[in-house]
Amino acid sequence: MPRQLRLRVPIIPQPWRGTEQTKKGFRFKPRRVRDYQAAIRDHWQRNHPDHVPFSGPLRLEVTFIFPRPKGMMWKKKPMPRVPHTHRPDRTNLIKAVEDALNGIAWRDDAQVYTGNADKYIAGGEDQPGIIIHIEED
Repeated sequence: MPRQLRLRVPIIPQPWRGTEQTKKGFRFKPRRVRDYQAAIRDHWQRNHPDHVPFSGPLRLEVTFIFPRPKGMMWKKKPMPRVPHTHRPDRTNLIKAVEDALNGIAWRDDAQVYTGNADKYIAGGEDQPGIIIHIEED
């Protein structure tokens, strides 16, 4: 039976950004990204304190839920979760999560061989966050 774990991180999804220009030149990873990844790692470690990192091939399923804009808020109409079709793009969102969980959920993010990522705008009762599902084959 494959091992699997699921985690919901209550944080507004952020993309991975490789460089940022500062007054002194370029910095490899902006502070915003470092703080975001640290929050994901901390949440993982609080919820799975005894987890031994996965060592086999992995399937990663991630759902990113963005805050609902005020222009999409209604009092009397239903507010279902809808696809998020604007920036940031999916690949940069996935990269940030994979890097954040490197060494604590799995040994190396190269183990992730397949998976899916979805981006949504929160429904009426939804809270922004990231839903992470990892399954080891």
